[in-house]
Amino acid sequence: TRQAGTLEQVYTLMGMVYGQTGKDVTDVRALVVTGGAIIHHPRATAMAQHALYSIKTPSSHKPRMATAYIDRQYILGAMGLLSGTHPDAALEIMKKELETDGALQ
Repeated sequence: TRQAGTLEQVYTLMGMVYGQTGKDVTDVRALVVTGGAIIHHPRATAMAQHALYSIKTPSSHKPRMATAYIDRQYILGAMGLLSGTHPDAALEIMKKELETDGALQ
């Protein structure tokens, strides 16, 4: 929610118009879930579902459909550092270590 933009009404001299604030991430296809309280929770993937678009908040530019990857080993920060010198190794490790329960909708 914090990273996604929204569509808002803006009043101008010409009347009301709609304007986007923030980023439109509706086409994002992957969410990486990280952080101790979340990655150790048995329903981490279900929690990630809340990061997707919902009809309850139609003005949000959240992803419409994405695959959630759970960083259970808490390696994301280390892989960011490793990618500076060994990007292929970092990608290989992340592909092996990040868990997924499939696509969210």
